[in-house]
Amino acid sequence: MALSDLPPLVEVSHEKERLALVRLSDVGTVPTGEDRRRDHEPSGQFAKGNRAAAGRAAKRALTAPLRAARKRVQLALGAECPSATDELLSDAMSIYSSSKLDLGSRSVLVLGPLVTHATETVLAGFFARRAAELGLESEEAGRLLGLAHACETQATRALTAALAACKGLAGRKDGQADPHKAVLDAFGESAPGKGSS
Repeated sequence: MALSDLPPLVEVSHEKERLALVRLSDVGTVPTGEDRRRDHEPSGQFAKGNRAAAGRAAKRALTAPLRAARKRVQLALGAECPSATDELLSDAMSIYSSSKLDLGSRSVLVLGPLVTHATETVLAGFFARRAAELGLESEEAGRLLGLAHACETQATRALTAALAACKGLAGRKDGQADPHKAVLDAFGESAPGKGSS
């Protein structure tokens, strides 16, 4: 929306000039995305048999490492900068979202380790930066560098687990995998008269 499309900032009301507030009708509407529309009726109410709440428990479980990260940062810093935890969680969610898009899997076996990877990566960077701010020769900086190293190790392990799960799931087709495929691959065709077509 261009600036010229907005209403004037001053309007005359009751013979006085007054500042005009932007009204909702001035802004217009934004079309609803498909993902929001699939669970709703045209009237905007939830449709019968909708799946809007599907995956809520999984999402809560997946974000558990983020909540644990908040506690770890608060313990490490002694609650001296609560805004830092919000920034770290925001950064972790950014890394998680981009990693999720890169891998293209919606399986919990992939997403769980990705949340851990994102969280640990952000924490490693945060602890290393704090150690550098304190001066690398101090005892506190040494402790923070140890935490950063441990976080990097966990991030690497989590990413390895996510990639392994993604690779393992790539061969499956939405639960349609033939349980006898490995046997048929090893021994050739099925026995004559037994399901060969």
